[in-house]
Amino acid sequence: MKKHLFFVLFFAGTTLSAQKNFSTGGIIQWNGDTIPGQVDYREWDVSPAKIQFRTSENADTRSFDAQGIAGFFVIAQNEIYRTAEVYLNDEPADARKMPSFPSVREALVGYKPVRHKVFLRVLTAGKLNLFEYTDPNRRHFLVQPAGDTIRELVARKVIVGSAAVPLDAYKNQLRLLTAACPSLGINFDRLLYFEKEMTRVADKFNECTNSTGYVHAKEKATRSLLVMAGAGMPRGKFSGPFNSDKDVSASGSIAPMIGLGLDFNFSRARGRRGAGVEMYFTKFSIDDTSNDFFGKPIHYYSDLSYLRALVFLRQDVFTGAVQPYLKAGLGAGYYFTSRFKYTKILGGLEPVAFERETKKNDVCFMGGIGVRMHRFMLETRFEWGSNLAEFDASEVIKANLISLVAGYRLNR
Repeated sequence: MKKHLFFVLFFAGTTLSAQKNFSTGGIIQWNGDTIPGQVDYREWDVSPAKIQFRTSENADTRSFDAQGIAGFFVIAQNEIYRTAEVYLNDEPADARKMPSFPSVREALVGYKPVRHKVFLRVLTAGKLNLFEYTDPNRRHFLVQPAGDTIRELVARKVIVGSAAVPLDAYKNQLRLLTAACPSLGINFDRLLYFEKEMTRVADKFNECTNSTGYVHAKEKATRSLLVMAGAGMPRGKFSGPFNSDKDVSASGSIAPMIGLGLDFNFSRARGRRGAGVEMYFTKFSIDDTSNDFFGKPIHYYSDLSYLRALVFLRQDVFTGAVQPYLKAGLGAGYYFTSRFKYTKILGGLEPVAFERETKKNDVCFMGGIGVRMHRFMLETRFEWGSNLAEFDASEVIKANLISLVAGYRLNR
């Protein structure tokens, strides 16, 4: 079964990168005209350097970068990207690589932004336009007062002497740009360099000046109810005062699983990260024989059935029609059945059976990899169970489980 799971995941990993996610939208030409069609929408964590576009489902796909078009838009996601030539802060954000200056004055004088031609995502339009651009180094917010050029709201952090010093020019920039509306109620000294905060300032100013033209739709946290079913291959580990000459590690019977789950998307992660809870029931047994120190057989048997609650975090590898993801979580289980028996020969020829009391609950760590497609999901996961032994600290009774789980989302 493990080999089959490996090949399923390998095949999925080698084919998913070819998936497209064409969504209704269009490109904007330099003269302002638009060409409707479909844009390969990737819910970009890093702003796209180029996009894939086609005029219809059967048309050829063409690639466009910021040199070739004035912008593009995706209707379903209410996103507009505008081409602009701007000066951006290219200083490293990594604390180990931050630029160093002998004084704050020299840090201000030594600031040298770099010119780039890029796609900017439009967050708010009006008398004060607000844009966002994200590169692998940092996230940038930019503004454009009516009839003026686009400029970055500068948030820097540099090393002065041996200390990291924030140089948050964006606070004064926004204070000056919004001076025409003194009743905004914004404490600029406490303003954070986040999308929610930047958008709040621009929206309030545009409302104050009655100039609101476009507001990017706020991303909402979505949730999905799942029904799940699957099967797993358990593996038990036994060691302790059983007089075995080695630790016993044995495979068990197939473990069927059925359960329910609730999956949440984080609202600020653009659909690529989430969390959730699951509740599921499973049942299996583990049966093995080993030898004691005298070469006589010891037969081990464990019968387990439990209800487990699991809390997890999810990270999508990329988005599209098919979405691969990674998953990690922590769970707690309640055991309806948790028998552990072993049979050995003591002195005579007849084997003697012993039964151990085990804990009625345990905790587990879970890691998984899977894919989501429309309402369906398929996932391989591994659960590391904690020690169920009751006897003493030297005794180990554990059950780990590798499973293949399928799910169906009742809502999207």
